[in-house]
Amino acid sequence: MRFVSDFVVLTIAEIRKYYRWKERIIWDIFGTLAFLLSFLLVWGAVFSSSSVEIGGLNKDNYIIFLVTGSLLWPAIGICLGPLSSAFVREKYHRSSTYFFLSPASRFAFLFAKAVASMIEVLLISLLILMLIIFSYEFTFKGSLILAGMVFFLTFLSFSGVGMTLAVLGAWREGISEISFILSEVLMLLSGVFYPLEVFPESLRAFCEVLPTTQAISTLRMIGMEGATLTQIMPQLIYLAIFSIISISIAYFAFRRIEKKAMLIGI
Repeated sequence: MRFVSDFVVLTIAEIRKYYRWKERIIWDIFGTLAFLLSFLLVWGAVFSSSSVEIGGLNKDNYIIFLVTGSLLWPAIGICLGPLSSAFVREKYHRSSTYFFLSPASRFAFLFAKAVASMIEVLLISLLILMLIIFSYEFTFKGSLILAGMVFFLTFLSFSGVGMTLAVLGAWREGISEISFILSEVLMLLSGVFYPLEVFPESLRAFCEVLPTTQAISTLRMIGMEGATLTQIMPQLIYLAIFSIISISIAYFAFRRIEKKAMLIGI
């Protein structure tokens, strides 16, 4: 019960803190929208002058292809960005000592940051989706409930990765910086804005097994092909297993670093 009550209070506090930071809200919306519009213009120009098809991507489905990738990516990116540097910011603000002396559950603090980040992503994604709906015509063929499941499992998977990097970053600050490099590499290799067929065959096999690729491909199966629960079950199991593993690692890393911090400080 202590964990739950602390979690609720800390989540509300994190959300209020975020919405007081107006520059960050503008950047989150503008950054995602700028990437999406850039690739919409590029692929639109490609398909307007020819009838080519690249890995199933053509002039009839390129909009939903880009929308699904660009809306799911922030759920991954926010875990490998702001969440992964949570403890480093506490150290810079010189509040880490108060954090470890606080009677509040320290793991609830980390989970609160993750859930607050998820709420931020949902609101930003909904806003961007409304802007795209008014600007372009496209059809989402599948179930929104299944799409929500993919979104949730994806966020859960990478919140574990982000929390692990955040905890290790409290011990060695350079570790949290790895998350930004990892985020850029995964964006490049996961086909967020282009099909994997643009990669050489040898690299494509590696890209296809990445959890980011699996998540984005699953959402595209739902949106572009109308895939059912049975058809995407292997991918959902994959993401669920990855979620359990990543959050378990985050928990054990947190306990280990917490003991070290209480003994000698960080």
